[in-house]
Parts: sequence; structure tokens; C-alpha cells
Amino acid sequence: MFWAPRLAGFRPARRVTPPTVPYEIQQHEVTWEELDVWLEQNPTNKLERPDWVPGEPKDRARLPATGVTWEVARAYCKSIGGALPTEEEWEYAARGPERRPNAWGAQRIDLARTHAYVGPKGGVVPVMTSEQDATPGDEKLAIYDMMGNAREWTVDLFRDSRRRAWKGKRRPSARRHAE
Repeated sequence: MFWAPRLAGFRPARRVTPPTVPYEIQQHEVTWEELDVWLEQNPTNKLERPDWVPGEPKDRARLPATGVTWEVARAYCKSIGGALPTEEEWEYAARGPERRPNAWGAQRIDLARTHAYVGPKGGVVPVMTSEQDATPGDEKLAIYDMMGNAREWTVDLFRDSRRRAWKGKRRPSARRHAE
């Protein structure tokens, strides 16, 4: 077991048990190039591309697909023989068996070398282009953009069990959208 840190906006600090069965995780975020082909072949899966995403396929090809619903992400993964990872699988892939504090190691984040959230005017960059945000070791086996660029889906839905009362009479919807 290892500890997952407590960060604002994320699950509370907790012990995380590494996965007990082998699994694979894609080397980079799903790109528009990959998703566009799938969406064309699967017209029942509807997706409204965010306004800021370039209209020309060549201009968005290497950008991570954003604005994707959990249902579409799950269906895409299933169609390629995979599944959305659990939060623990994703964190273990990012931190590795060494339990690194960051995907790339112990070095502090350098915002000039990692494309992390930079405020409301921030956007995404082509996948696998952040200088710092890659797991260490052989470049062919590295996993990219685990800390920055776009948010990734997991199969788990986080609900804060410590919070008993929601504003209004209805609980928040289980449907989540990536940015």
C-alpha cells in the first residue's frame, strides 16, 4: 500500500492498494485523430466537440480529445479491447512500483516544462510534448501527460461520502464531463 496525497479538488488522502492483476494503460491521452475515426464508425455515440477545438481534423489530430462524456470514453475503450482504468490503476501507472511522488520522479513540478492547468485561458497541447511530464525510463515505454494537459476518465465515480447534504433536494448527477 502507499499513500495518495490530499490535494484540493481531489479525493481525500488515503491508502491505495496497487492492482493485483496485470493491466495495460495507453501511452498517451486519446487524441482527436483516434476518436474522430471511431466516432465516424459509431454514429450512435454522440459528442459535441468543445468550441475551442479546431474544426479542421489536421489541426486537432494530435490534441487530446476533450469534452468527452464518461459513457463515450467507456464505449471507446471497450471497442479497442480495453476498459477505463480504476483510479488506483491510473495512479499506480503514474507513480510506478517505486511509488514516485510525481509521474516523472521526485523533482518538483516545473511549469515551464509541464503543461499543467494554467488558468481559464489555458488549453491543451499535442500529446507527448511536455518535457517533464513522462514516466522515467525507456522513452518507448514511457507514459505521458499523467500530471497535465487534459483530465483523464477512470471507471470510478468519486462521491464524497463525508458530505451528507447537497445543495437543493437532488444529489449531483453521476454523469461527468471532461474539460
